[in-house]
Amino acid sequence: MTAPRRSSLACLGLLLLLLLFSARGADAGQVAIDLVRPNFTASAFEYIDSGGSFLESGNGAFKAAVFNPGKQQASFYLAVLHEPTGTVVWSANRAAPTTSSGRVRLTPQGLAVSDPDGTVLWSTPPQLRSPVAALRLLDSGNLQLLDAGNATLWQSFDNATDTLLPGQRLLAGAYLSAARSAVDLSEGEYRLAVTAADVALTWQGATYWRLSNDVRAYKDRNAPVAAVSVNASGLFALAADGALVFRAALADEANFRVLNLGSDGRLRITSYAEVNSSDPVGGGDFVAPAEDCDLPTQCPSLGLCSSAGNGSSCTCPPLFAASASTPGACTPGDGSTLASRTNSCHGSSNDSSSAPGVVSYLGLRLRTAYFATRFDPPTITGVNDTACRGLCTASCTCLAYFHDNSSNSCYLIQEKQLGSLYWESSATSALGYIKTVQSPQNSTRSRDGSSSTNRAVPIVLPSIAVFLVIAVVALYACWKRKNKSNKKSSKNTGVNKQSHKSGHHNNAAISDRADVYSFGMVLLELVHGRKNRGGEEGNHVAAVVGSGGEQSSDGWSSAAPSTLSATSDGGDEYFPMVALDLHEQGRYLDLVDPRLEGRVDEAEAARAVRVALCCLHEDPALRPRMSAVVRMLEGSVPAPEPRVEALGFLRLYGRGYAAPASTTAMAGTSGSTATPSTPGASSQSQLNDSSQDVSLPR
Repeated sequence: MTAPRRSSLACLGLLLLLLLFSARGADAGQVAIDLVRPNFTASAFEYIDSGGSFLESGNGAFKAAVFNPGKQQASFYLAVLHEPTGTVVWSANRAAPTTSSGRVRLTPQGLAVSDPDGTVLWSTPPQLRSPVAALRLLDSGNLQLLDAGNATLWQSFDNATDTLLPGQRLLAGAYLSAARSAVDLSEGEYRLAVTAADVALTWQGATYWRLSNDVRAYKDRNAPVAAVSVNASGLFALAADGALVFRAALADEANFRVLNLGSDGRLRITSYAEVNSSDPVGGGDFVAPAEDCDLPTQCPSLGLCSSAGNGSSCTCPPLFAASASTPGACTPGDGSTLASRTNSCHGSSNDSSSAPGVVSYLGLRLRTAYFATRFDPPTITGVNDTACRGLCTASCTCLAYFHDNSSNSCYLIQEKQLGSLYWESSATSALGYIKTVQSPQNSTRSRDGSSSTNRAVPIVLPSIAVFLVIAVVALYACWKRKNKSNKKSSKNTGVNKQSHKSGHHNNAAISDRADVYSFGMVLLELVHGRKNRGGEEGNHVAAVVGSGGEQSSDGWSSAAPSTLSATSDGGDEYFPMVALDLHEQGRYLDLVDPRLEGRVDEAEAARAVRVALCCLHEDPALRPRMSAVVRMLEGSVPAPEPRVEALGFLRLYGRGYAAPASTTAMAGTSGSTATPSTPGASSQSQLNDSSQDVSLPR
């Protein structure tokens, strides 16, 4: 191709390009003021020179536009914006954004947003009471469809998204829904809901703030809430007659206030000096909730939020580790996975790789709380911890549960995902348990005899029982022989010595029921994995699985508030007393050796604890024979219900054990070698003896 020809083609191309830009400039839509008429269309491309704006309010404070937040070229929305700040105060097609070529159409039938191919993504109600004569944007920011008589057929103020403007009301039964993010206007999980009783912020349906509980709010009258509004004075909940029910008055009045539910879950009221001013007066006059850790997702899933200066910090609670896939989130530290509908329910999936596994629970420590238990009523009341756990296990959607021992209230957390935890300044009565699942492959290996502790108790207890029976019989024979020798010596010297007692005044003859008592004490130590006295072997375990209690010095936790009240500090309880308390509450898993990490069959744990307590009955006649104990542990006969009235001495001794400096010896205890003239030495001697020596009545 010759040079002159190439030059001619280049000039022609330049000319065509200039003509194209000139044509586009000539055809670019002009921004209308106040209203537009039917058979009107607009797209972001057609109104590119005005940033997608095609309609402006008379005072210039608001504009209607085909808007793309964050310059996301594939996501355009029909929106109303606050002109000075560019803030979206209403949007139409939140769930279905269009492209830059998508169109907004106004016809006599209504307003619609469609894709370039004509597919309707959003529209006003299909059957309006009369034909549309105009689309108007008021100075208040309200977008209206009008008929020929200027009557309102539809308006954006009746279809709020995440913002309330002055003069706009949110009616009872309706809600604001926060955007997922600043660039994604689709509905997120945060809502501001209006009910007849209150105004509340919720996440996945669970409440994390109420207007009635906010210290800045006042209640003016007892009446059902009909609507919520914001004006120059503050936030108000109104009755049907317009009278105030609740109010959150702000210190200084402002000409223009906007209420917005942000994508972070916070409710903010911001005031502006003038209706069209971009400069906020105070930036944020009202923010709820006020504290960072009161937000459900201030930390990622299961992160433990703690206040730190003016902000907050996130850590993983004990027994949990940082997630490798989600920064800041926490996962079970024992290799299991958090429960979900697919991995915790049988018959939920045809894919063997996602077959349900073995459900278990990881306990949270005292003072570790969850927002839903603060504001929402319990799922069910009048049930103990075991029943509450059973309800969660039976529910495919239950991800965790909290049980309040003081009121026997059960809270089931059953939503799409778990939020963050927060640290209470004082001990809470509700203890939390996170539902986890071991993979089917791991549970299969456990059944095949691997190192799984899930089957440890049902396999080991019967074997231990047989072994201990043999050992106790041998010890009994040795003791009998020694006792005969002692009796002969006593007769020769004329000295009468006390022996351990079988529940009578620890000179009666000792029977085989004393061996049963000793076995009961040993069995409790086997279940607990420690001696029955606290304060020993403090470096074994960091926390207890399944207890939710404060960790003691010997690695086990006092999960029951009732046991904490019996001692001067929560880390040195007498374990048989704790076992009795938690038996009455049905919380057997809270008693198991923490090194088993909660992987224990609850029925087996309950059987072992019940058998042990039956062996400890103060009256020897109430204790089972050793042959019956073996059959109980083997499961051939059911374990009887321990007689609590015959075990009260455990609490008496437990409370005395908490005060080793006591100057009064416990009645009925044994092992003391002090004389009556030195009662303090007697008490101290009892506490310094071995666990078998201080095991009370024989």
